Amino acid sequence: MVVVIIGSSIACKSALETLLPELSGDDRIIIVTKDIHLFYSRVMLPNYIAGELGLEEMYFAPKDLLEDTRVNVINGEVKSLDTLSREIMLDDGNRISYDKLLITSGASPARMNMPGEDLNGVFCLRNLEGAQAIRNWAKKSGKCVVLGGGLVSLKAAMAVKSLIEDVSVLVSSSKVLSKIADKTSARWVYDILVSNGIDVRFNVNIAAFEGDGSGVKNIVLKDGGRIDTDMVIIGKGVRPNMGLVDNTPIRTDKGILVNPHMQTAVEDVYAAGDVAQVYGCGDEGSGLFTLWPDAALQGRIAAANMLGADKRYTGGMGMNSAVFYGVPFIILGNVRERDTKGCEVYERFDHGRKVFRKVAVKDGRLTGAVFAGDINYAGMAYWDMRSGRKVETPEKYLTSKGLNELFSGREKF
Repeated sequence: MVVVIIGSSIACKSALETLLPELSGDDRIIIVTKDIHLFYSRVMLPNYIAGELGLEEMYFAPKDLLEDTRVNVINGEVKSLDTLSREIMLDDGNRISYDKLLITSGASPARMNMPGEDLNGVFCLRNLEGAQAIRNWAKKSGKCVVLGGGLVSLKAAMAVKSLIEDVSVLVSSSKVLSKIADKTSARWVYDILVSNGIDVRFNVNIAAFEGDGSGVKNIVLKDGGRIDTDMVIIGKGVRPNMGLVDNTPIRTDKGILVNPHMQTAVEDVYAAGDVAQVYGCGDEGSGLFTLWPDAALQGRIAAANMLGADKRYTGGMGMNSAVFYGVPFIILGNVRERDTKGCEVYERFDHGRKVFRKVAVKDGRLTGAVFAGDINYAGMAYWDMRSGRKVETPEKYLTSKGLNELFSGREKF
């Protein structure tokens, strides 16, 4: 059997570790990736930029994983896929046949498609090469502007702030973390960033970038204003890398559609990780759940089903975590005001201890939670949401004493 895996991040790694113990000496695994560096943590790229982690600390797979004689790595980009002949076509014209195919092609930064976007000094943060370029450029820059108020943008701003004194964040909406956070959490994150010297501006829309041969010099705003800068990081979200399935029977929506076995609409073709669109837990619906643990689990499930097992993915759940200058935040499920309509909402901000907790409950079950300042027991809330556990005393999630009582009560069973 020949198994082809497209991509080389955590979903690929977990699939590889699942397949190798079960395959015979005659079987083959071919990994096709455009990455120069394999199996490194994209989540930790801001830590690498800030110098908190060295290059060797970025890798999450043992060095001997790829030394197995049944594994072959090809550096290249997949341009198209022929599901009838069971072949993938590479950018160099070569064709590779497969018996089973796993697509873990991930996602790429969303482009703004504006004049000057290709100037030197304008970056996106998605891979290790980009992080290295940002780190090197920052050493000779006096000012950096980060575009976007999402989690990646804010992490990038904090990382660059450790290298450059003048850092600004331009947000097109009226708050940071507008796609995941409630108003209280978003305001607290904003206050933390500003108090640490990061200039955050809201309702700012970009028209173009200006510069010369040496690099970017200005950001042109839609209202005609200009912001001087010699470095820009674009953080406007990501889009799944699914162009390779164009003109195939594989169904797509926001990502490549898969069933609970991680199988696409075509037999023997699977997808996992950031490129896969899966069903969520509870009321989450179908979507892209781009979490590291989910990608690892999806890779294992896809590989197990390739081997003939009957393993099912039980659904994704939104979870985001970050530490903003020493203050930890974990946001689970749906907590924005627009998403909690029809829910019972309980929240408590202990200003003295600087701890904020919030839970949303619908039909007696948790649908969202925020733990900020103190994230103890956030894991318990996560599993309560994922399992659909009945919640009888939601207010207990708001205090350390109540959380301890909830946890202690479970230990008895």
